[in-house]
Amino acid sequence: MRLPVIQKRVVFHVGDLSHHRRASASLEGPGLSVTTHPEDWRVIARLAGSTYQLRRKDGEAGVFADARKLSRTAQQALLREAVRRKLVSEAEGWQVSWLDTENEEHIEVTFATREEALDEVRYGQSESTMRAVRTYRPTSSLQRWWKKYFSEPMSFELTPEMAILRLLAEDPALDGAWWSDRASRSSFSAPRGVIFPHRIAKWSAAVVEDDWVGQ
Repeated sequence: MRLPVIQKRVVFHVGDLSHHRRASASLEGPGLSVTTHPEDWRVIARLAGSTYQLRRKDGEAGVFADARKLSRTAQQALLREAVRRKLVSEAEGWQVSWLDTENEEHIEVTFATREEALDEVRYGQSESTMRAVRTYRPTSSLQRWWKKYFSEPMSFELTPEMAILRLLAEDPALDGAWWSDRASRSSFSAPRGVIFPHRIAKWSAAVVEDDWVGQ
């Protein structure tokens, strides 16, 4: 399968490099969370600590799977492989969707039970809709992989994306994955990525001076 990729020569990590593997959880999955907008990311994620600039030690650009351009066909193929590998099992979920009128974005959130979805409809966003969908639950194998890096269990909603990341991490051509989200502090959004755990050693990190960050 040919994957869409994006290259980054310089990325940034905000926080403590020595503790990133035992965080409670991460939307970017296991590895080192990075961005091209460190000051936005610091505010959005409420992070403390230093800002690190990272480059590949061999001077080459980092190669990341472009998660936002991964086609639905490719996603479904990867999820079928995840089922075959017993990383996930197919399951019924409940999807709640609504229009974020402030940002003109369609939001979808999937819950494990109908009761959780109903709570979101009752107490969450107005003008939301709910429907049953086919989705995936993590198996003990995927949970064991997750628990090597995080102290909290994997959430139901993250299961499909984490299963895909688990498989992408096996591609020797990839340093990680990237989400080209728009930079908007008010929308809690910034371009972000992850360097896979086994690729971190191929990158060098240096603390960035405060007056240089954001230039």
